[in-house]
Amino acid sequence: MNEPLNKASIINRLAKVHAYGAYLELCTATAGHRYSEIDTRVLTGRRLLYNCPEGFDDGMKIDYRSPDIDITECLESIQREGRSFDIALIDPFHDYETSLRDLDAGFGLIREGGILVVHDCLPRKADIAGPKFRSGEWCGVTYQAFIDFVNTRGPLDFYTVDTDYGCGVIRKRGHLKPIEKIGRWASQVRNVIYPGAKSELMRQWTGSQENHNRRFELLQAHDKTLLNLISVEDFLATERLPDR
Repeated sequence: MNEPLNKASIINRLAKVHAYGAYLELCTATAGHRYSEIDTRVLTGRRLLYNCPEGFDDGMKIDYRSPDIDITECLESIQREGRSFDIALIDPFHDYETSLRDLDAGFGLIREGGILVVHDCLPRKADIAGPKFRSGEWCGVTYQAFIDFVNTRGPLDFYTVDTDYGCGVIRKRGHLKPIEKIGRWASQVRNVIYPGAKSELMRQWTGSQENHNRRFELLQAHDKTLLNLISVEDFLATERLPDR
């Protein structure tokens, strides 16, 4: 592969490997940016953009849009249409609650055996991993929502590809109960029992929920464990294209 692997090329590869056809992109107007790179020979896409001003136009079709952070009407439109998807990109507004909401919403829209690809799961610099919006480069705390989600919502399988700010991959299997209320998330996390050597790390992780600096330190020290981090080479070897 001549160009570095990014979220769009990961989606395209997964679609080919798993014979996916229906794609959803759930992003803000200032996230995503690679919809034009999705392989339309393989995938039929729909795009949901929020925080999307009325006059916003990037030259690509927007199927569902919201001018602010609320995506309720967009989700209702998808439900009325009876749509579900094989694979979806979640590239949210990067605060915790919105990231977690988008993970939950996206996961509810993919079929069993489908995949979520989540962007910005591995920020490498503390100044881009803060909880409050900053213009320019900003991964926020999506990584925290991703780690909490995959460690409390089983059964599911996940890993994170060490490229393009960290691309989390979550595969859906079984039935998961949706989050009833974001405010209850802290108690849900604290009540999880983790097996083996991971239990002490997760005790530290869940105990530092309101301490963003500590959580970033834990991410940097234990990224392989917290994220099931794999290299690009391992991703390409694991998600192998079918022989022609």
